[in-house]
Amino acid sequence: MPIVQATEYEICVSITDLVTWSEGSDDARENEHLQAIFSALGGTIRLVPLYQAYSDDEDRAGRGDVHVYSFNDTPSTVVVIDTYNDPTDQLDLIAIYIRCTRSASEEIARLISVFFNRASVQVHASQQSVSTRLRSAVDSSRFPLPMGQDGFVQRQIHHTAV
Repeated sequence: MPIVQATEYEICVSITDLVTWSEGSDDARENEHLQAIFSALGGTIRLVPLYQAYSDDEDRAGRGDVHVYSFNDTPSTVVVIDTYNDPTDQLDLIAIYIRCTRSASEEIARLISVFFNRASVQVHASQQSVSTRLRSAVDSSRFPLPMGQDGFVQRQIHHTAV
């Protein structure tokens, strides 16, 4: 019987897990375990600026955009980071969605496990054949998306992994 090879992933961690710090330093660095995932997907995504913009925003409760990173303009590989900060969230949780090719799925699953197991806030990690959350996050027809009652409108922002 053939095994269904899942190629879509959902991860929920704190935004602080996107970066690391050197001992004795306040300067954030790229998380090497996330960078290994991006490298295996065929690109590099710099998340320190995203983290810094998030942490500098003192009014972030009830706000946050969806960042879609494409790799070589192919829909079979994508990383999405949803930075929406629920007003009751005290852990600064974010969602990371990943889609990869079947040929990369085993390596990506292994690397996600390494990243998630080292995350300071481990809420959720799953591997799926079809992630409705990922598909919803990449669906540009849904954006701009009104969020909550304060009038915030979530944007979908596109980037290219280099």
